[in-house]
Amino acid sequence: MTLRNKLISIQLLTAFVVLAMASAVFVYNEIGTFRALQINKLSSTAQLIGKNSISALSFFDNQVAGETLATLRVDSHITNACIYDGDGAPFALYGRDKESVFSYPSVREEGYDFSENHLELFQPIEFDEEFIGTIYLRSDLNALDQKIDEYIREASIVLVVCMALCIVLAVLFQKGI
Repeated sequence: MTLRNKLISIQLLTAFVVLAMASAVFVYNEIGTFRALQINKLSSTAQLIGKNSISALSFFDNQVAGETLATLRVDSHITNACIYDGDGAPFALYGRDKESVFSYPSVREEGYDFSENHLELFQPIEFDEEFIGTIYLRSDLNALDQKIDEYIREASIVLVVCMALCIVLAVLFQKGI
């Protein structure tokens, strides 16, 4: 291998490593940002459902609470939801897929949890600063999976284009040596 080819190879290897690491950092940061957005979106949805369920919980009308949960059909990623009464008993249930059996969890403290395929969120429902129930929402992570695929595709395209540019520049600059 000639000295020129060795120098070009070193430049290309260095550029590849730097670009690959930078792409990995960008993809990792974008995934974190998207996860935070998913949490905020689900939390906002839980707040809306909770506010709209106050009267149903106050008057023990689980049919109205069920109708409120049925509005979640507009979000194709929410797979399951439950309104629990103040004692932690299920008050109204929602399942996107009526045929599948889902075991609703016991009430937990306010917060969220990512599993392999879902994001689960618990949020208290309060009226006049008094706890009257809890809302549980479970969302699939299909949007996150699609976003990850998109980020990886974009990072790969940038890597290929930049490597092609590096080859051209390395060859041009090595002619002077």
